[in-house]
Amino acid sequence: MSTVVSIFIIASPLLFAMLAALISEYTGTTALFIEGIMTLSAFCFTACTILVGSRTFGFLLAGTIIVVIILLAALFTRHSGANPFLVALSINLFSEAIISVLSTRYFNGATVIVLPKNAFIALSNRGASILYVLLAFASAVAVYLFIRYTRTGLNLYHTASAEHVLQARGVDTAKLKTLSWLFAAAFSFFGGVALVTHLDSYTAHISGGRGWLGIAAIYLAKRHPLACIPIAFIIALSEYLAYNLQVGQTIPQSVLLNLPNLIALAILVISSLFGKIKIRKLF
Repeated sequence: MSTVVSIFIIASPLLFAMLAALISEYTGTTALFIEGIMTLSAFCFTACTILVGSRTFGFLLAGTIIVVIILLAALFTRHSGANPFLVALSINLFSEAIISVLSTRYFNGATVIVLPKNAFIALSNRGASILYVLLAFASAVAVYLFIRYTRTGLNLYHTASAEHVLQARGVDTAKLKTLSWLFAAAFSFFGGVALVTHLDSYTAHISGGRGWLGIAAIYLAKRHPLACIPIAFIIALSEYLAYNLQVGQTIPQSVLLNLPNLIALAILVISSLFGKIKIRKLF
């Protein structure tokens, strides 16, 4: 049972990344900033916690900063007509640059920053990590219910495929695209905080490619929010096995480190060639 819980803890940041990619992909403006924002969220959460002396208020302050950054980027994209994919990629560059500047200025360029043990609500690291697992599961269910049973969710789901139809019906699709980026920012933030909580510290490039993997993995899940849960678990299982196999050193380390990506690629190839993975469509 402990092993299963550990795997789900590893899976939760990836599941958040998948949900961020999924809800933005529905509007045709895939949030390519997930990787950078997850790392920036982890850094902001750690720095804000140190600043205010509370993980709870550090969480709220860091979350506000992340949402404001993405909101400004979304509004800029909307009113300037800029390419959303280029804007999203530039956010990744901005995240890396601002982390480097602030880390050098306030933490002497440290690549590892320990998270203070001064939580407002007393929880062990494992207990807090399990809390994020539950939040990730609840988020997947919430996304499904949102796009399945609410008018705004239905419109958001069909924005990429039927934008002109929605506009003819008086729906402001630009607002839906902005909304999808805000959701993506929130999920990316949760993923970054979950990583810091699990490790109990911030490390450089803490997201470790989970943002990019999350974007690819939604197609393994056939763009279904509930199917993201088992896919995230399978990839996390491969990561868990890779960590444990490193003890024996019978397999090259480069192969072990890339095992989650290799398994994800294998699932994609198999499902594409044979079409055996059938997931019920939302509509």
